[in-house]
Amino acid sequence: MYKHVVSLSRSTLREQAALSPVDINLVGSPDQVVEKCLALKAAGVTHLCGLYFAAADVEELLDQMSIFAETVIPRLGD
Repeated sequence: MYKHVVSLSRSTLREQAALSPVDINLVGSPDQVVEKCLALKAAGVTHLCGLYFAAADVEELLDQMSIFAETVIPRLGD
């Protein structure tokens, strides 16, 4: 995915080439992720497709998914 985004920096995303991967992904604390999601919602986004959770093993994956489900989703509203 990262290489794809980099390739788009020469065309579709050329006006946004200065944005880092952290800026354009849901990376950070639950508060930061909520803030990014609400900004996307305010811009008209209605779906977040293809969420990936970085994890070293299944236990960590399930933990990351639980954090998102319990601390982020409820704060996004309808």
